[in-house]
Amino acid sequence: MNSLWQKLLKPVDNTGLVLWRIMLGFLLVAEAWGAIFTGWLAESFVEPQFRFTFIGFEFLQVLSGDMMYAYNIILGIFGLMIMLGWHYKMGVAGYFLMWAGIYFGQKSHYNNHYYLLLLLVGLMFFIPANAYASLDAKRNPKIKRLHAPFWAYFIFMLQFGIVYFYATLAKLYPDWLQAKPVSLWLTSKSDYWLIGSLLEKDWVHWLFAYGGIFYDATIIPFLIFRKTRKLALVLSIVFHLTNSAVFHIGIFPFLAVSAVLIFWDPEQLRKIFFRSKPQFIPLVRTLKFLAKDKTLAAAFIIYFVIQIYLPLRHWLYEGNVHWTEEGHRLSWQMMTRSKWGSGYFVVEDLKTGQRFNEQPDQRLLPHQASSMTKRPDMIWQYSQYLQHVYREKGHDSVAVYARTLISLNGRLKQPLVDPGFDLTTVKSWPRFQSKSWVTPLKGDEE
Repeated sequence: MNSLWQKLLKPVDNTGLVLWRIMLGFLLVAEAWGAIFTGWLAESFVEPQFRFTFIGFEFLQVLSGDMMYAYNIILGIFGLMIMLGWHYKMGVAGYFLMWAGIYFGQKSHYNNHYYLLLLLVGLMFFIPANAYASLDAKRNPKIKRLHAPFWAYFIFMLQFGIVYFYATLAKLYPDWLQAKPVSLWLTSKSDYWLIGSLLEKDWVHWLFAYGGIFYDATIIPFLIFRKTRKLALVLSIVFHLTNSAVFHIGIFPFLAVSAVLIFWDPEQLRKIFFRSKPQFIPLVRTLKFLAKDKTLAAAFIIYFVIQIYLPLRHWLYEGNVHWTEEGHRLSWQMMTRSKWGSGYFVVEDLKTGQRFNEQPDQRLLPHQASSMTKRPDMIWQYSQYLQHVYREKGHDSVAVYARTLISLNGRLKQPLVDPGFDLTTVKSWPRFQSKSWVTPLKGDEE
C-alpha cells in the first residue's frame, strides 16, 4: 500500500496537465457557444413547450426561453477562464454548476459526452492545472510550478479507463456481434456525399462493429505502454475522426483524441510545446502526504466506486437494458443500439368517458417526440404533463394510456408499454424496481 501512495505522490512534469487544461477549456467553449450557433440550444431550451428534465430535477424547467442565450454565453466565458488559467477555480466551478443545469435540464438530446464533460470538469477542480502557462501564474508567481503529483494524471487515466472498459462490455451482446445496429445506422446514411455507397457495404458494417470493440478494448493499454503510444495516437485520430464524419457527434471525438495528452510522456510534450519551459528535475522522490490529501484520497475512492457501480446497475433490473432503458444512462452505453418507432397517447375523462387522441408532435418538437416514444421514463413524464394539461382544461379526473410500437435493432415492432395501463396511477417514478407496465421484449432476446 505504501508503494502505491509513493507512486501516486511522485512529483512529475506537469506539461501534460497544462496542455490538457488548455485543450479541454477550448472544447468547453466550443460546446457552450457552438450550441447557440448550431441551433442545439434553441431546440433544447428555447423552443420547447415542455422539456424532459432528469427525474427529480423538474425545478430546472426555469432554464428556458431567450435567457438561455445569455446563459450559454456566460458558460463559454467560464470555459475561456479554464483555457487561459484565469481565475481558474472559479471558471471550473462556474462551468461545472452551469453545465450541470444544462445536463440535468434536458434529456431529449442525450449524449454520453455531456455526462463525461460534467465528470471531467468536476475532477479539474482538484487539479493544479493553472500552475504553468496561465494568467493566474503570471499575476501570482507564487503558484507557478513545473510539477504536479502523479495522482493528478492518474485520476483522469482511471476515468477514461472506466469509460472505455464499459464501452467495450456494452458491445459484447448478440445484436452488436452480428452488426445489427451498425448496419441500420450506416445504411440510413447512404445519401452521404462521396462515402454514402461505401456505408451500404456489409464488410464496412462488420468493420465498424468489431473495429469499435477492438479500439475500446485496446486504446487504454496502448496508451499506457510507451512502445504502443504512437500507434494509439494514430488509432485515436482515425477512429474518432471517422466517427465524427459519419455520426456527427459533436466535440466528443476531439475530446477523446485530446485525452492522449494525459497518457503521453510529459517530458516529450514539454520539448514539443514548451521548449522554453525548464526541465523538471525532482529533488524529492515523493511529495508529503498531508491530512488534506487523505481526505481527498477518500473522496476519490468513493467517487470511483460509484463510477464502477453505475454501469453495472442495469443488472439489478429485469429485462433487456436496451429495451427497458433501466440503467442505460450514466453507464457508457455509447451508441450500442438502434431503436425507432412511433406512438401516441389516449387521454380518457373518467367522469364522462370521453377520449382524446394526443399525437406527440402536437406539443413536442420532432426530436423530443422521437426520443420520448422510445424511452419509458420519458413516456411516463409526458403522461404526467398531459394529465396536468387536461386538468387545466377542466377534466379533473383523467387516465392516460400510451400506444407505442417500437423496433429494437431491426426486430418486428411491438408495444414498449402496456397500452391498457393508466400511467397516471404511477404518482412518482420508482427508481429501484422494474416497471410492470413496460412490456417484455419478444423474440431474439439477449
